Amino acid sequence: MFHEAQGSEIWNTVKNSPHVLTTVVKGVIAPKPETFWDDDDQNKVLYDKKTINILASFLRMDEFFRESKICKTAKEIWDTLETTHERTEEVQWFR
Repeated sequence: MFHEAQGSEIWNTVKNSPHVLTTVVKGVIAPKPETFWDDDDQNKVLYDKKTINILASFLRMDEFFRESKICKTAKEIWDTLETTHERTEEVQWFR
């Protein structure tokens, strides 16, 4: 509910990221250089960073450091947390 309350863009980032910005160079998919990002690209990156910030604010310090080392996008953090906590007593209580 908290993520949805922040705006549809934030929750969509959790559900639909990662937004990997790419371009095709000589028939090969490559990372899109930041100098070529349009407004939509910049917004996707911004929403991912905002979502990561929101997720991080709910984590204990040990979880935050673990997640920040292995996860680079909001979706990766969300999926890891979901897997890590899916069988905990607190999560089962909400089901």
